[in-house]
Amino acid sequence: TILLGTLLLLSCNNRNNENDNSQDSTVYELPELVIDSSNIEVKTTELTQVVEDVILFPSTYRILNSTELKDKLASTKWKEIHKKDGAYQIADALYSLSKINEDPCSGYPAQQLEANNNALLLFAIPNIQNGELDTVAFTASMIKPNSPFNFTFKDQHYKLEAYGIEFYADNGSNPKGDYTLKLFSDKYPKGLTLIHQTEYNDTSTELVMIADLDRDGLPDFIFSSPRDYEEERYLIILSSDNTTYIGDRQFDC
Repeated sequence: TILLGTLLLLSCNNRNNENDNSQDSTVYELPELVIDSSNIEVKTTELTQVVEDVILFPSTYRILNSTELKDKLASTKWKEIHKKDGAYQIADALYSLSKINEDPCSGYPAQQLEANNNALLLFAIPNIQNGELDTVAFTASMIKPNSPFNFTFKDQHYKLEAYGIEFYADNGSNPKGDYTLKLFSDKYPKGLTLIHQTEYNDTSTELVMIADLDRDGLPDFIFSSPRDYEEERYLIILSSDNTTYIGDRQFDC
């Protein structure tokens, strides 16, 4: 996945051609599910829409074109998620952009995006509305197979259930395989597939936030789901348009 159109991501160590040319391994589906104790069969009746390159992180970006990130920020309205008085808020993004002559890792020029309000992330998603968020509390960010997470949102009951690999198993590393996360509710009694990811290199899928981001009365989700330990990658999944919004940033060194 390419973050910013013609962004050129530079690194100290070259990645192999297989990684450079691989397609995004995460699939988002609205499934009809047939479930037994050993296998998950997904019959796809409709694909969720995927929109990329709409999330930015308050961090360093390695870019040769000195105006590319500035032009992207100026091209549309950006909002942010930040914490104020103990509660998460959606607000218009306040940020500054500065030039770094030499990135300490790569040795190449870079740009530093800083959020004035210590924002979690910036995004350009029109359906997300400004204001304070009513969030769901949880104690474990990783939802493991055979350990579903049940929660209540606006008096409705929901369940997140995982299938596939268990992250950071006994030896501390991730086995090869798939990870699937589904949402069950009265609306989705057979399950809605939120995430089906096949690539993990010392990484995991973790729940960041459950809140009504688009103000439709249903829970929306933010996940961290990098495919490599030198990648930052977030997913925002909205219920109102059945769309997953993606942003990623490489920081390999």
